[in-house]
Amino acid sequence: MIIVKAKIKNKNTENILYVNSLYSLSLYVYINDDKYNNTLFIVGNDIYSERIFEKIDNYIVVNMTYRPSRFDVFLCSIYIIPEKFHYIYSIIKKAKYLYGHDHLPLSGIMLSFKGSMILIEDGLKNHMNKRLSKSKVLIRSVIGNVSEPLGYDKRINKIYLTGLGVSNFSLNEKIELVNYNKFINSITHQLDGAFKYSFSTNKKYIKPIAILATQPLSEDQHLSEDEKIKIYDKILKKLEVQFTVYIKAHPREVTDYKIITNNIIPNDYLIETFILNESVVSIFSLFSSFFGCRDLNEMISIIQFGTYFNKNLIDKFGLIKCSDNNYDYIFDDVSL
Repeated sequence: MIIVKAKIKNKNTENILYVNSLYSLSLYVYINDDKYNNTLFIVGNDIYSERIFEKIDNYIVVNMTYRPSRFDVFLCSIYIIPEKFHYIYSIIKKAKYLYGHDHLPLSGIMLSFKGSMILIEDGLKNHMNKRLSKSKVLIRSVIGNVSEPLGYDKRINKIYLTGLGVSNFSLNEKIELVNYNKFINSITHQLDGAFKYSFSTNKKYIKPIAILATQPLSEDQHLSEDEKIKIYDKILKKLEVQFTVYIKAHPREVTDYKIITNNIIPNDYLIETFILNESVVSIFSLFSSFFGCRDLNEMISIIQFGTYFNKNLIDKFGLIKCSDNNYDYIFDDVSL
C-alpha cells in the first residue's frame, strides 16, 4: 500500500511538497511565508507526527518502504499511469508547483507528473558534492527516473539552500540562498509553535541542561543499531558528569533510547529550536547539519564530536575532528 493516511480539505492546492524531513518542511513553510494552507504536503510515514499534522489541512502520508519498480517509473514517464498511482496523480496534476526532494522513492514519478521540481534543502547531503557514475545516470535517465539526485537533473529548476556547507559550483545557477538566521528564528513560531519544546518549569535542575542530538546512523545503514547505541551511551555517561543531558533523536530514528536514559525529548521537535531555548547551555552531536547554527546564540555552546573515532563513519562522511578540544576526552580511551 502506497498511501498510509490522508487528510485533504482542498483538492485544488497550488503547491505540492514532497519531503521526508521535518526540517525541510519547516524550511518550505518559511520560504512560502507560512502560506501552507495552499499546499498539499506529501511525507513519509517515518516522520509523520499527529501533533504537528493536526495543524495542517492537506497532507498525504506515504509508506516509505514502498519502492516503485523501474517499469512503473518508465510508464509514468510516458504518461501511462498505473492504477496504484491514479489518486496521487489526480491531485498532483492540478497543482502549479512541485517542491521537495528528488532522492525519495516517488520523486521520479512525481517529476514525471509535473515536469519540474523546486528542490528544498535536506541537510548536509545537499552540500557533499557526491556524484553518481555516468553509467548510473544513463540507466536512470532511460527509464525516466531522476537522472541524478540532489539537483543535477535538468528538470530541477531551482534549489533552496541555507548555505550550511560548500555548494557545488556546477549548480550555482539553480541555487537560491535562504537567510539562515531568519529561518532559524522563524521555526519556533511556525504551525502555532508546534516545533518548539518547553522544559518543565516545575522541575529543579541541579546541573545545567545540555542536548545530545542523535542521528539516524543505523536507520541509514551507516552503523549497526548496537554500534550506534554504544557510541551515544559512551557520550551520555561522560557528559552526565557535568550536565543534565536530554537526548533529542532525529525525526526518522526508531531507536529506543530509553535503554540508556529517561531524559528523552520526542522526535518531532526540531533540534534547531533549542538554539534559542533559554534553558539550554550546550548542544552536542556527532556531525549534524545544525552545527551551522553555532553562531546564532553566543550563550549556547554547540559542539560536534566528529567522525574521527569510527572507521565506518570516516569512510562514509570523511574525517571530521572534534570542534572543541575540551571534549576530545569523550573518545580518548577507545576507538568505536
